[in-house]
Amino acid sequence: MTFSLKILLSAAAVFSMVNTAPREETITLPGDRLFPEGIAASSDGRIFVGSFIDGTIIETNRSGETSIFAEAGENGLVSVVGLMVDEKANLLYACSSDPGVANLTGAATPAVSVFDLTTSEAVARYELPGGGFCNDMTQTPDGSIYITDSFNPRVLKLDPSKDAISVWLEDELFTGEGFNLNGIAYQNGALYTVKYNSGQLFKINFDGNGSAGLIEVLETSRQLQNPDGLIASSWNELLVVEGSGQVSTICVKDHFGEVNSVSEKLNVPTSVALLNGLGYVVQSQFDHLFNPEVAKTAPDAFSIQVINVK
Repeated sequence: MTFSLKILLSAAAVFSMVNTAPREETITLPGDRLFPEGIAASSDGRIFVGSFIDGTIIETNRSGETSIFAEAGENGLVSVVGLMVDEKANLLYACSSDPGVANLTGAATPAVSVFDLTTSEAVARYELPGGGFCNDMTQTPDGSIYITDSFNPRVLKLDPSKDAISVWLEDELFTGEGFNLNGIAYQNGALYTVKYNSGQLFKINFDGNGSAGLIEVLETSRQLQNPDGLIASSWNELLVVEGSGQVSTICVKDHFGEVNSVSEKLNVPTSVALLNGLGYVVQSQFDHLFNPEVAKTAPDAFSIQVINVK
């Protein structure tokens, strides 16, 4: 499913205000049209980054040694968005969507593409029912994978043993203009997800049989600014990437989330991975894609920013 640039221009104003001051430690990524979006890491120090435009998945590490993990078009990759490592199954999951601006627009339908973590060979591909925008993923202890659809008001579920993606939850709370549900994380027996255009944080409880239960709209200490990537931390907090240029922690207690910024002035960040107590943040520079004024100039070298997250 494609969409016009007009859908994305609503975020251009916040992108144009981002301070691009250099940071203390960065990992430079190759290519002048990479426009990275998703990131994931494995415990052995491998870092995977997906390209929104050329559809490749890059592998790197903290030393900046970079190679191609999966070529554009392989296993239906069009525009790589969310990435997720499943070390127990030795797999890398990639959300592949079609934003209408990728080099391979129209080549494949939105899906979750799965690769062997060791060999990078394609293992499986699961199409989204009825299309949509596969944005981000999280995994629960039973191995189920939950997926946000930014164009439809729903959370999808992939049970690898059933070999298909199904609609797990659909609700009007998730509707809106442009990008809606974005990052998703599992923590303490519940799913959390953020809505990019409204800044809302949702808690989705499970019923006893594993189906979706009560949806809570959590109050936060401050408004989230274009929340994108969302992951659970080992210290019992959520870590959210905000398109306005910062990464923040969210400490959830009862029906309230305390938000505290841990890194600011990032260059249109989209997602973060945790590795050995550090955060690895993708700086997408999407303003050079979707803001006409900023797009007149070339982006800086694409990079991952390494930050302290506690």
